[in-house]
Amino acid sequence: MLIMAKKHQKNIITKPKVKSSSQKPFEYTKYVKNSVLFIFFVFIVLLTFTKINGEDDIFWHLATGKYIVENKTVPSTDVFGFASQGVQWIPFEWGWDVLSYVIFSVGDFTGLYVLNALLTALIFYLLYNILDKYKIPFFYSLFFLIILALGIKYRLGIKPQMFSYLFLILTLKIIVDYKYFKANPNYLFFIPFIFLLWTNMHMGVLTGILLFFVFVVSEIYLLYKNKNAGNRNLYILLAAFGISVAAMLINPNSYNTYLYTYSHSQMKMLDEIYEWYSPFHQQYAGKLFIYIYYLFLAGFFVVLYDSYRKKYWFPAVVYLLFAVISVRGVRFTTDFMLASTVFFAFSFYDLYSGKNYFRKICSNKLSVYFLSGILILFIILIPGNNLFRFIGFNSVFGTGIYEPTFPVDAFRFIKDNKVYEEGNRPFHTFDYGGYFVWNFYGSKNFIDSRNLYDSLYYDFKKIYNKSPDYLVLIDKYDFDYFVVFRPALSPQDLENSVVSYLSRNNDKWKLIYFDNQSLLFVKNNVSFADLIAKYEFKFFTPYNLIYNKTFIEKAIRENKDLLIKEVERKKSEEPMSFFLQYFYKNFKL
Repeated sequence: MLIMAKKHQKNIITKPKVKSSSQKPFEYTKYVKNSVLFIFFVFIVLLTFTKINGEDDIFWHLATGKYIVENKTVPSTDVFGFASQGVQWIPFEWGWDVLSYVIFSVGDFTGLYVLNALLTALIFYLLYNILDKYKIPFFYSLFFLIILALGIKYRLGIKPQMFSYLFLILTLKIIVDYKYFKANPNYLFFIPFIFLLWTNMHMGVLTGILLFFVFVVSEIYLLYKNKNAGNRNLYILLAAFGISVAAMLINPNSYNTYLYTYSHSQMKMLDEIYEWYSPFHQQYAGKLFIYIYYLFLAGFFVVLYDSYRKKYWFPAVVYLLFAVISVRGVRFTTDFMLASTVFFAFSFYDLYSGKNYFRKICSNKLSVYFLSGILILFIILIPGNNLFRFIGFNSVFGTGIYEPTFPVDAFRFIKDNKVYEEGNRPFHTFDYGGYFVWNFYGSKNFIDSRNLYDSLYYDFKKIYNKSPDYLVLIDKYDFDYFVVFRPALSPQDLENSVVSYLSRNNDKWKLIYFDNQSLLFVKNNVSFADLIAKYEFKFFTPYNLIYNKTFIEKAIRENKDLLIKEVERKKSEEPMSFFLQYFYKNFKL
C-alpha cells in the first residue's frame, strides 16, 4: 500500500467514533454466529437450485464444449448453423464451455448445479469476509448480504458469468486487503492469474480491468496530492496492472476477442432481448429485485458523501462507473451491485454508526434472531416457488430443465423418427437453437441465442411473423422442415405466425406432429415420404380446428374413418391435449 501521511491515512481507514452508551453491546458467541451463518448459506445455496426455465444458452455452451473437447480446437467461425456456417464466431467463453461439458459428462445436471452452488456460496463468503474485516456488526453485514442476494437472484444460474462475479469479488478483495488492511503488496500479483482465467471464461473481465484501472489511477492521484508519500509499492501496483493487461491477451484469439466482443455488443437485435432491456423498462415495473437495484443506485450519494469527507474518491468513482454501465441493460445490474456492495455497506455504516438507535439495532441479540427467522421463512418458501414470485421471477425450484418451456416431446419425436437425418435445413424458433444443436449434435440449426449477426435474426422474425417477402426468405434458406414452439401457444399464434402459411399449403408442407406447444411440418418430398405416410395429420390439425372448421365438418361427412384415426392417435399421444378438448366441445362425430 502507498505510504501516506498519517493524518490522511487515518481519515481513510479509521472506523468512526461511537458515542459511549450505558447499554453493553451484545456479544455474539461463536456458536450463534456459526449457526446463523449456516442458515444463511443454506438459503444462498437453495436460491441456486432453480430449473432451467427456457434459457437456451446453456445448451449451446455444452455443445461448444463438446466440440472443443472432441476436435481439440477452439473455433473462430460458426460450426453449428447451416445459414451462418463460416461466419465469424469467437466463443470467448470457451473455458466455461469446456468445464461445463466435462462436469455434465461426469455428473449430468446435478454436477452443474453443485458447481453453481459452490460458486455462489464462495462469492457471498468473500463478501462477508470483507465486511467482517471492517469490523462491521454481524447483523448489519448479514442484512446487507440478504438484500443483495434477493437483488441478484436473476443472474445466479448455470452460466459463465458466475465465474465473472467470483473473479470480480476476488479482485476487489485483494485490492481492499492491500489498501485497508496492509496485506503484503506482492499479493497483487495474484490478480494477473485471476485475469488469465477470467479472459477465457467470460468477457466480464473488462469490468475487472476497469475496477483495477480506477484503483491504480486513484493511488497515483493520492501520491501526487500527498507529496510526503513514498512510492515504493507503486511500482509493484503498476507491474501487477501491466501483467494483468497482458494476461487478458492470452486467449485463443488474443485482442481480436475484444474487437469481436465490442462489435457483438453493438448489434441492434440486442434491444429486443429480455436481459438487454434497460432496468427502467416497464417489463420490470413492480418487481422487488429491480427496487433493490434502485436502492443501490441511490446508495451512490451515500458513498459520494463518505468519499468527499475522507477525500478518497476510489469508492465513489467505481460506484459511478458501474452504475452507468448497469443502465445499459438489466444483465449488468448484478455486476454493479456486487462491485458496490462493500462500499455501500461501509459508507452507510460509517455515517450512521454514531446514532444510538442504529447501534441498538445492530447490537441487540433479538435483531439477529429476527434475521434468522426471516432466513428460515425464506428457506421454507423456496421449494414452493413463493419466494421467487415475491422477488419477481417465474423460477421453479429443482434441478434440470423445466419441460413446459422446452419442446421436449417434439424433439423426442424428431429424434425417434430421425427427422433431423432426413432433413438438414430446419426452421425453428430463436430461443431453442441451442437446445437443437445439443439434442441433435452434428446437425446444423438455423439460429440460436449466440446472436451471431443482425440480419439472420431479422430474417427469422420476418419468416415467423409472415412479414413482407417472408416467402422469398423461405425459398432463400430452402428449409426441409419447420419446428414451431411456443410455451403458451395460442390460437392467435396459429394465424399470425408462419403456421398459417404451412397449414394452408398442404400440398407443400405436411404436419406430422403437434402438441399443446409445438408443431412439426416437413416438406412434401421423397426424403420424408415414409414419415408422411405414417404420421401425417390431414384433417385433425390445430389450424383446421380453429380457423378452417368447414374442412373438419366436411371430413366428418366424407372421411370420418381417417379423422377418427387421427383423433385417436392424438388421444393416445396427448390425452390432455387442448386441441383434443376443443374438438370434443365444438364438433360431433
